[in-house]
Amino acid sequence: RERERERERPERERPEREGRDGESREGGRAGGREVVMLRIKSDLVKHLVALEEGKLGEEDIEIDERAAATIVMASSGYPGAYEKGKEITGIENVDDSIVFHCGTTTKNGETFTNGGRVLAVSSFGKNIAEAVTQSKTSIKKIHFDGMYYRKDIGWEFQ
Repeated sequence: RERERERERPERERPEREGRDGESREGGRAGGREVVMLRIKSDLVKHLVALEEGKLGEEDIEIDERAAATIVMASSGYPGAYEKGKEITGIENVDDSIVFHCGTTTKNGETFTNGGRVLAVSSFGKNIAEAVTQSKTSIKKIHFDGMYYRKDIGWEFQ
């Protein structure tokens, strides 16, 4: 019954759910972790080593004060069945955002879809609204057949 109620709520209101191994439902997928990683200005590898050694609390972690936003570009049909092998164009035209490849592959120098979550477009801004707007502007420069992205990302900051 609880799961039925959760499905009826808009996704932005759903709580994160833990998986079998304790990771959030986002797990290793694109769509959120990039924002945190972007804002870490100090040496991430050094921090990860300190984490492994149990010394993360001793680290001086420098964070970029700018806001950041990531919007995932997905294949049509995702999270269900989706087609692979659609050529992706326009990534080279993005210069004010960082484009993370998630579900892509390359053949003969061309980039193609190879997963449900295809690209994650991340941007900085003075505030979240500006960062979201920049990501959406950059997304408009990229194309692949069947691409879509959630238009409600950052709606509460617009």
